[in-house]
Amino acid sequence: MGKLYMAPMEQLTGFIFRNTLEEMFGGVDAYYSPFITAVAKRVMKTKEQKDVDPNNNKKVVLIPQIMAGSVEQFSEVADTLLNLGYTQINLNAGCPSSTVVAKGKGSGLLRDPDALDRFLEGAFEHLRKKEEESGSPISLSVKTRIGMEKPWEWEDIAKVYNRYPISQLIIHPRYREQFYKGSPDMEVFSEAYKSCKQSIVYNGDIFSVEDYVRVMDTYPDLDGVMIGRGAIRNPAIFRQIRFTCAGGSEGNGTGKEKITGKELREYHDRLYRLYCEDMGNPKDVVYKMKEMWTYMGSLFEDSERPVREIMKSKTPEEYVARVRSLFYACDLKDR
Repeated sequence: MGKLYMAPMEQLTGFIFRNTLEEMFGGVDAYYSPFITAVAKRVMKTKEQKDVDPNNNKKVVLIPQIMAGSVEQFSEVADTLLNLGYTQINLNAGCPSSTVVAKGKGSGLLRDPDALDRFLEGAFEHLRKKEEESGSPISLSVKTRIGMEKPWEWEDIAKVYNRYPISQLIIHPRYREQFYKGSPDMEVFSEAYKSCKQSIVYNGDIFSVEDYVRVMDTYPDLDGVMIGRGAIRNPAIFRQIRFTCAGGSEGNGTGKEKITGKELREYHDRLYRLYCEDMGNPKDVVYKMKEMWTYMGSLFEDSERPVREIMKSKTPEEYVARVRSLFYACDLKDR
């Protein structure tokens, strides 16, 4: 089977989430950090430093992701990460946020293939020099979309990527203007699968074991699949995939394939407690947890109204009571 990667999702997949998912469910070959971007007068925000601190990531394989619009920005953040001991770095060329794109970052890197070429040339030259200084290999992977406005932009973008020793090309086959709407363009992905020289990882709309199997059966030489929203919705998805691909079946007595209501409650409660300890302000924690419920709610039968009530919560007391009510009143779907 192909490898399984946890996608970076801003505000959601920090070190507390990563450690909790790994301890309770496992199955992830590597986690990619939410993007780190250089800001004025400092290379990394305190929150970003904490997130990639090796002491906070001892239980997982973490590949930090950089958001940059210039070689200078990239190099500053890369040097900080290299000094922390990281030897694998990922470049974000996919974030569709308007504020990000306006600064020439994320998907904004794809607007001008010539500029992308110059960026990668400078980035790899910087990393080459750092390799010479350290005597250790350094790899750079890229997480990308297929273009800014139209799918046919991919042809020129792919030519640029093929000029460089990118260790891994993680392709989300939507162009920027789609954001997360519509369906991934599998025709363009098929072309990338055939023509790109790098190890290819598929990313986009993997919400079930069946989705994973379909992609891997169609593209058997993929390095693997990256899952984001599907893992926020169902934190056991990586375990389920491994169980299925290892030949597991329901009813064999292991109880280790599908998530149970008890597990999900424990997972939720552990995250809530750890976020409260880390963040201090319970109201901030409620806001963070409500983001997760926009995905996790679909695990339950008849959960539309209870989830709507959770999303209306303004205090920790309201939130805890409404979550408790949902777990009491709603059964998990047969997944």
